[in-house]
Amino acid sequence: MKVSVKNIEKLQVTITWEKVEKASEYTVFWADYDSETMVYEKRYTGTELEYTLNKPTHVPHYFYVEAYEENDVISFID
Repeated sequence: MKVSVKNIEKLQVTITWEKVEKASEYTVFWADYDSETMVYEKRYTGTELEYTLNKPTHVPHYFYVEAYEENDVISFID
């Protein structure tokens, strides 16, 4: 399963992902550069299947999503 871009505008990008069976919530992580020392920032935790990042889109953005059942990661989506 992959993270997909639903909408992209000059100052924001919306990503979406498919529902994971048994997931009670999702956490979205974001970074704005790709390197060996890249550190992802937690941007969202909740039950929605999409997230909008309000940042300029003239630079690349990197995301991954974790699905949780209770407090355990049950799926990793990138």
